[in-house]
Amino acid sequence: QPPPLTPRGPPMTTNLFDSARIELTCPDCGHKFSELLGKLKTEPTLTCAGCGGSIAIDAKNLNAGLKQADRSVEDFRKSLASLGKKIKL
Repeated sequence: QPPPLTPRGPPMTTNLFDSARIELTCPDCGHKFSELLGKLKTEPTLTCAGCGGSIAIDAKNLNAGLKQADRSVEDFRKSLASLGKKIKL
């Protein structure tokens, strides 16, 4: 098995969703499979195990969506922390 590809450019930061899996379907043959979001950030081109076709993921949009999701989670955490300070049990 060949070594994993290394990303070009600045290193990607890790986020809460890197270990999450996303379900994908090959647009050519319909083969269903899953992949880690963190892997898709650095290796946005996949090979379908069903037909051998190439599947390109838009890494720029994926990274932007993951950053937005991280910000939303952080805002939610801050809201919960603030709420906890306001409620005295």
